[in-house]
Amino acid sequence: MNDEKKRTIKTIMIPFVFLALFVLILIVIFFNGHETYTSTDPEDNIVTAIKCVTGGVDGSFFSPSTANTIENQVKISFSNDKPDKFFYSFEGVYRDKSVAEQENAVFHAKYNKYLGAKSIDHESFTPTFSTVETKMRINLYAKDRDMINRITAVLFFIDSDGYEGFLGYSSEQVTNYYEKQGFSCEKQN
Repeated sequence: MNDEKKRTIKTIMIPFVFLALFVLILIVIFFNGHETYTSTDPEDNIVTAIKCVTGGVDGSFFSPSTANTIENQVKISFSNDKPDKFFYSFEGVYRDKSVAEQENAVFHAKYNKYLGAKSIDHESFTPTFSTVETKMRINLYAKDRDMINRITAVLFFIDSDGYEGFLGYSSEQVTNYYEKQGFSCEKQN
């Protein structure tokens, strides 16, 4: 080979080698199986949750008149052992689809009317009201504790006069609170 051909090959090969090394380094960085977690909160934030389940509860916001079976479920996540996020679900099984759809319409209207009369956006709890065959289901979600107030507390079986105290409860106190209402509670995670 002549010198000019060797220089041309070197000129092509050197950038190619550097490009290959660069790609190899990127592959190692992205696929090394190591995950890094960062937090904007300098304190350690301990998150726990409880799930409380019961059948019918006297005085509940969604009190079905025609359901064969009922399940009310409240899930609460805790940040540093204080209530943080709230989830509620209602599930009723009815004798037929038309009865389930009728109760769904009644509950949906009741929910919208109640919050609307208090000037609260009815979509703030990301509600879902659905009917599948003879089952009717309602889901509500409070993404943070500031959504719970004197008006909205009842949606999660919290006494409207004592909601502020409730928001300061530990997970153990919240468990006791719901168990006194007939719920069966268990820790999640």
